Amino acid sequence: MGDRNVLNNLRQEGWSEKTKALVFNLFLIGVFAYALIEASTFPRNAAAFPLVVGFLGLAATVWPFFTAVKSLGASPEQESKSESNGIQSDLVQEFSMPTRLVYAKAGKFLSWLLGYYLGIMFVGQLLATFILLVTFIRITGKARWWVSVTIALVEVYIIFGVIANAFEVTWPTGIFNLLADPLPMPGFSTFYF
Repeated sequence: MGDRNVLNNLRQEGWSEKTKALVFNLFLIGVFAYALIEASTFPRNAAAFPLVVGFLGLAATVWPFFTAVKSLGASPEQESKSESNGIQSDLVQEFSMPTRLVYAKAGKFLSWLLGYYLGIMFVGQLLATFILLVTFIRITGKARWWVSVTIALVEVYIIFGVIANAFEVTWPTGIFNLLADPLPMPGFSTFYF
């Protein structure tokens, strides 16, 4: 009976923004489920990170999916009541944003991502990650330089020191290979540049 209700509500909704979001969420659930199945066949050291990301991604997509399915067919008054009682997501606000602003936000994100990839290609992942973190925290977070550098150093140490030691990861070096030798810091002894 409940399944028929959901299908009837979907028929009534048509291809609204809510339905498109629901279908996209279902697609993401499939992607994360496939990633988990594939990662389970990897060796232990190689499977740890994809499994953690897969489980977190699956949890982060299953919860909103079932919440959205539950709200299908609800009247606008019921939706606004449930939104005011619960956590407001950016998704509700994003639908009312002008298209130009959405493209501007996407362009900023893609430019940060492209800059990071280019940084990895030229100076290696360690230095590119440090530079990205410092500039992102400084520009986007409007933090002071010493705060940006301190946070970036701690994060880089955790990511590249602890994770590299635990999983024996080999990181990309970059074209210029600025850091040819392992860093003289505790935890960085397993770096292979």
